[in-house]
Amino acid sequence: MQALVRKIKGFTVFEVLIVMVLVGIVSGLAYPNFSEWRKDRAVKNSAIKIRGLFLNTTAQVQRGLYGFAQVYINPSPTDIEEISEEDKEAGEIPNEEEVKAIRFISRGMKQNNISTQRSVKAEIWNDPAERCLMEGGGKEGSFWDDDGKVNDKPEVGYFDLEDIALNISAEAAVCFSKDGSLYGTNGNFINDSEYFGSSVWAIYICEDKSAKTDDYATPCVDDKGNIGDEIKYLYALSWSRFGNITLYKYDSTEEEFVVQ
Repeated sequence: MQALVRKIKGFTVFEVLIVMVLVGIVSGLAYPNFSEWRKDRAVKNSAIKIRGLFLNTTAQVQRGLYGFAQVYINPSPTDIEEISEEDKEAGEIPNEEEVKAIRFISRGMKQNNISTQRSVKAEIWNDPAERCLMEGGGKEGSFWDDDGKVNDKPEVGYFDLEDIALNISAEAAVCFSKDGSLYGTNGNFINDSEYFGSSVWAIYICEDKSAKTDDYATPCVDDKGNIGDEIKYLYALSWSRFGNITLYKYDSTEEEFVVQ
């Protein structure tokens, strides 16, 4: 037994140093790949969440709950003044002058309210952009019966996303109806592009590289709508007037969008 005990040895300092150097080298090689994967995953998760809002909105239209429904997008910074004092005291938001995030809201109009609004706002119904009215709802007498920002209902939703950018720099909205007759868009969505065609609309979703500067977000495309070489993590969400929501990832090597 004593002979066996004498044969047990620990690691020398030199051996420990060698192991630490090897671990450091392997970690250094693996970190860039992990970092790239993490950034791509963050953008993809945001794109999936946006797709979910679109899918839920069009589903409520097809089920007949709403005769007319909207997805509203505001890529401008959110004023801290919009947030309640209760939320501030609860620490739900950062105590800054403004919260820089892209806001997404879904809104719905019941079938029996469409005829009322056609009468009250007759001047807007023949214009696809104007009838997709970008104003809040959810209260008695509102244009929209339900508003995800106001009403706590599963049929409508509301959330803010940070650290992503879009191809639009001003508020925009898209409105759906069951048969597509009331379809309309308001804002600069992508349409009639070489990737998606003339009967499909889309938005680009990418990483925000602005580091939260005053400009808020670096656009996913240049002024001419071209995808820049520096954009590594780019997704596109497309839809038709009847829904058909599809999420794509851009393959910069092949210069094409791949369905996710």
